[in-house]
Amino acid sequence: MKENICVNCKKTADFKKVNQLNIVTLVCKDCAIKETNFKLTNNDNLKCDNCDNKSKYMSLTQLNRIKNLCENCLLKDYKAI
Repeated sequence: MKENICVNCKKTADFKKVNQLNIVTLVCKDCAIKETNFKLTNNDNLKCDNCDNKSKYMSLTQLNRIKNLCENCLLKDYKAI
């Protein structure tokens, strides 16, 4: 039985991502969030910019704009295994 292992931290992988060269990368949830460079916020009053759910993660864009995303929108590029 082949076990899916994260390429970064060697934990059990939760997601896979296919890049432009059709290379499949297996990552766990923690490493997937680290790759996006979003930070966890403890503010429940913020809304997601895409779907208006409660936002858990925040990032600053290159133009110093704040972007708030929920966990589903943040991990939309990754497919569950």
